[in-house]
Amino acid sequence: MRTVPLGNTGVEVSAFCLGTMYLGSREDKATSYRLLDQYVEAGGSFLDTANTYARWMPGCAGGESETLLGAWMRERKNRSRLFVATKVGFAYPGVERGLRAHQIQTECEKSLQRLRTDTIDLCQAHVDDRNTPMEETLEAFDRLVRAGKVRFVGASNFAVWRLEEAHGSAGRTAGPCTAPSSNTTHICAPGPAQVSPPRSRPTATCWTTAVPGASRCWPIRHCWAALTRALTGLFLRSTSGQIATHAWQC
Repeated sequence: MRTVPLGNTGVEVSAFCLGTMYLGSREDKATSYRLLDQYVEAGGSFLDTANTYARWMPGCAGGESETLLGAWMRERKNRSRLFVATKVGFAYPGVERGLRAHQIQTECEKSLQRLRTDTIDLCQAHVDDRNTPMEETLEAFDRLVRAGKVRFVGASNFAVWRLEEAHGSAGRTAGPCTAPSSNTTHICAPGPAQVSPPRSRPTATCWTTAVPGASRCWPIRHCWAALTRALTGLFLRSTSGQIATHAWQC
């Protein structure tokens, strides 16, 4: 499997990331291990999970995916060959939704324990928290990076203007924007054509939403460290149409 750059971090990851949402819950241990083994045998090394997966399944309370991944990596002794991404922010039993500093710190520690690892390669804010100052959220992630518990920071399910706000806040506070992705978002109005992908080499943050009838695009620049919209499938909508994202130039 070919690899692509993760933003401008200097790290290469698999072009296809394996989402592990239902491993350890809907999929039993044997099936989950088989899927993971097949992915690795095919050359994959990029795994995506979250602390809440899969709290909505019967008998589950969150953390099942991370727990299974931790056990599998321990048995296979392959942690050093994998790039593991997880997320914090959504509520699950016993944990409130939010990105307060203490929530980020506590949930990261839990994820480290469940994953049986010392470092999370990519930790993402899974959902925006507009009740918490952006500076508090960024500083919490920054402390985790400085402590060696997180390598890169990303965002999921954020509006474009909030990502720009995060970028500005990181610049003012010297927060975790040490390896920012520079992305171009196109807001597409209705028209006869579709949005074409860039010709430059794609990155792990690069994805294209084919917007039926899109012909006119206005670029909006935004940054946030190791932004991972491709991983999380963030799909924005606006009053003028749907938004297609091209993240290259990282």
